[in-house]
Amino acid sequence: MALQQGNIMTGLRPVAMPGSRELFVGGRLERFSLAEWQPVFARFDGAAGPPVRLDLEIGTLELLQHVLKDVSLIAVETGTVQNFILGGPTVKGKVRLERGTRGIERVAADLKLLKLRRQADATDTATAADPNDFPELDIAIKLLKYEGMKLGKVQLQASTAPGVVQVSRFAVKSDMLSLDASGNWRAESGRQVSQFDIEVTDGKLEILFREFNYQEDVSGGDIQGSLRASWPGAPWALRPAVVDGKLYLLIQDGQLLNIKPGAGRVFGLVSLHTLPRRLSLDFDDLYKKGYTFDRIEGNFVLNDGDAFTSDLVIEGPAARIEISGRIGLEDEDYDELVTVVPHVGSSLPIAGVIAGGPIVGAALLVAEYLLGDELEKYTKFAHKQYTVTGPWADPVYTEVDIGPHETPVTESQEPGVFEIFE
Repeated sequence: MALQQGNIMTGLRPVAMPGSRELFVGGRLERFSLAEWQPVFARFDGAAGPPVRLDLEIGTLELLQHVLKDVSLIAVETGTVQNFILGGPTVKGKVRLERGTRGIERVAADLKLLKLRRQADATDTATAADPNDFPELDIAIKLLKYEGMKLGKVQLQASTAPGVVQVSRFAVKSDMLSLDASGNWRAESGRQVSQFDIEVTDGKLEILFREFNYQEDVSGGDIQGSLRASWPGAPWALRPAVVDGKLYLLIQDGQLLNIKPGAGRVFGLVSLHTLPRRLSLDFDDLYKKGYTFDRIEGNFVLNDGDAFTSDLVIEGPAARIEISGRIGLEDEDYDELVTVVPHVGSSLPIAGVIAGGPIVGAALLVAEYLLGDELEKYTKFAHKQYTVTGPWADPVYTEVDIGPHETPVTESQEPGVFEIFE
């Protein structure tokens, strides 16, 4: 005997037989996990029974180790295709699921809104999902909010092959950045690995810091950057402590105002609002209203929970700050060398007074007029160099005695950190 029609209701609601050949499921579910139901979908042959129609309210919908709250779901099935209309405060739009022998094999979505939060008990390695079971994706989202951050418009296209999910395009566009990524997620030799190339353009540092709740710490700052990286597990398992790869970062035309250790650690720039005073440089534009910079630029090697750089530069009107060394992403600590090179036009007469008195300062004014930019090569006494060690929350600054006749160590003279890891 084959099922022709039926009605399943959750909660204390009246049940009536539907008026047509269908299986109707309605009511409210406090929790629904897509991962737990995936094996059921894999065994279900929609052509063998009546069409399924859903009208459900779901308190917590779990998918890919993330959650959606208070979701209303209406669905109509036609053969192996299920069309959903989703509504509620965390999601609005349409989703189309196509089933095959592996369960759900393709997902297409056109969403006006998606507010995702990470599942509280999600595993760090994200090995619960398997690329062999993952569907093809064609997703368009007009507004994505992730953990409260407004990421904006998102497009995602991914295809599948045995053991591999190939992401041909992942694009994010919002007021705070434009991001394009491509890569793959694969299972090999009993382990999972994700590998992606990520390009960031039109980033706005001030808006990014605001979204990360670092308000009033940064003004301006245009960001460009790229990341070529791999990490264990699924694409959403990306964490600084486990990623390996190379990062390039360029930030132009901004001002660091009152950077707290928690904010400065984002770029490994130590506590820059205190750095000028710790370096004994009496330059007003370095700290009174924050540190104004023309550019922050550098390359990083990400390896085993650490970020290494040999060429991080902070270029400002008053001085050039060069940083090389290690930033501990896993241990949250520093082991860096910081060199401050004052610029001739804005600071050397003041530095001359500090180092040799008013006569030296006056002499530097004359020398600057005669030699121009060449003067910087002959004023080594104005350079300052410090090591920065210890935890992000409380870094320790130790002055390095480079002597009056020594040439300060800069990134061009440091052993190439990229050569070490090539």
